[in-house]
Amino acid sequence: MGQRQEMDEDLRNFASGITVCKRIDFNKNGSDELLFGRAGYLSGIYWLHQNIDKRLFAHETLTVIAGVMIESGKRYSAAHRSPVPLMYHCWGDEYLGAAHGISAIMHMLLESPFQANPNGNEMAAVRATVNSLLSLQDADGNFPVTLQDYLQRSRDELLVHWCHGAPGIVYLMAKAYLLFKDPKYLQSCVRSCDLVWRKGLLRKGPGICHGVAGSGYVFLLLYRLTSNPKYLYRALKFMEFLTHEEFIRYARNPDRPFSLYEGYAGTVCFLLDLLRPEQAAFPFMDVFDTKC
Repeated sequence: MGQRQEMDEDLRNFASGITVCKRIDFNKNGSDELLFGRAGYLSGIYWLHQNIDKRLFAHETLTVIAGVMIESGKRYSAAHRSPVPLMYHCWGDEYLGAAHGISAIMHMLLESPFQANPNGNEMAAVRATVNSLLSLQDADGNFPVTLQDYLQRSRDELLVHWCHGAPGIVYLMAKAYLLFKDPKYLQSCVRSCDLVWRKGLLRKGPGICHGVAGSGYVFLLLYRLTSNPKYLYRALKFMEFLTHEEFIRYARNPDRPFSLYEGYAGTVCFLLDLLRPEQAAFPFMDVFDTKC
């Protein structure tokens, strides 16, 4: 009984964020990104719907929050004359990746109730933005960190991390493929996966944000998308690297060693998902399950 009361209190506290999310510019540093913005709030709702009860939050609530996100992107894009239909900033930069950028924002919008009307104006704007991002994928399969990097033709900051680069953007393209059935999105996923196979053995630690487990999750995603056993093989090889003497000796220690994204909590999620690869999903970015 006590645990149920604690859960109900936590849910009430979580629900208080709805009012905040309805304010279009509640954070001057960016109100829409994944880690502290509306996309992250929607991701939390989706997780609660998957794991507790899909009736916790009404469709109308999700629609309102998603609608504010779209309006925010339109306003920013118009004000800054962006070539991308829906554009956002975080700390003044126009990030493209999963941690702070438009890929995770678009991913959460594709999971929203708007997906029920793929020909509606909202989904048209989201899909056009996804296509704009897809056009930025380079010959190696990677994406720039920011839109400014692309416009300035800068390759100095190309990263192969979940937070910045193909290992995070791949989840958006996977969701777009599952929703729109266009093979160009799957082709993008394959190119991202091949890049991670070549360059994803990172020394920044074991985590899922910018570590080996985050790279390994890309292979589990492609395994579920294609059922091709080579991707499971690749995931297992990256798991083996986590125990390799060279990695243990030279890998950096995470700033937050037990956290979900930087530390061992995310690594444990990856290892557990290797036990059931047909159900594997990057934490809070499951592209397969219905959220609302």
